[in-house]
Amino acid sequence: MCDYATQQILDTIISGYVRDRKIFTALNVSRAAQISHGISLKHNDMKGQTHRNYADGMMQFDKNGSSQKYQRQLVDIAGVNIRAWAYYPPGIGIDNYDLTALRSDTIDTIDTSIRLAHLAQSSAVLMATAAGTLPPTLSKKYKLDKRKRLWIPKDILKSIGANSGEAVDVEIDGKTLVLCNMNGNIGGPPKASYKVDRRGNVAISHSVFKSADMSSLTYEIIEMNKKIVVQE
Repeated sequence: MCDYATQQILDTIISGYVRDRKIFTALNVSRAAQISHGISLKHNDMKGQTHRNYADGMMQFDKNGSSQKYQRQLVDIAGVNIRAWAYYPPGIGIDNYDLTALRSDTIDTIDTSIRLAHLAQSSAVLMATAAGTLPPTLSKKYKLDKRKRLWIPKDILKSIGANSGEAVDVEIDGKTLVLCNMNGNIGGPPKASYKVDRRGNVAISHSVFKSADMSSLTYEIIEMNKKIVVQE
């Protein structure tokens, strides 16, 4: 148990992590208190404050006017031989992350509008997404056309092996579209299938975006691990 002043410091650290939408454990909070605030208490004396913070519903952030609550999951921290509660934003497939990094620091998350639990991406790509350092060829904004369709460019389709005349499946995953070619494995039944036209492009219809409750006029298109992710 820690005193009131220490509790306030821990709450401030936690609120900062939540604001920045980081994945963290109680140990990350305790270490930050010790290193950045000079707190001399041991982790066992401080960890309860993180868990109480979650239990009291304090781990929340605002997204587009809607309050979003953090989730938690018991995870194995390899190399430390312990199980710990990992706290993370909603919509994040936590198994995508290299959780061994939690031994030393928090983990930056990808945009919480994306739910990529079944994409089996590499941690390098995820970290690049979190840091905003994806190469321009992987991440770019595209506008809908006058018929409210989104055209997937030829070069991006070719990067997943989808050439002219071949089929591309589209799955809705939360407020995200995931595309793969006919030989891919999205992880669920496709919402729609399209044939790549003779110019090598595909136009995603307005009805698919409506089904996914996606209403933006521009979208980011990201190529990852032979799949295409479309997000607002």
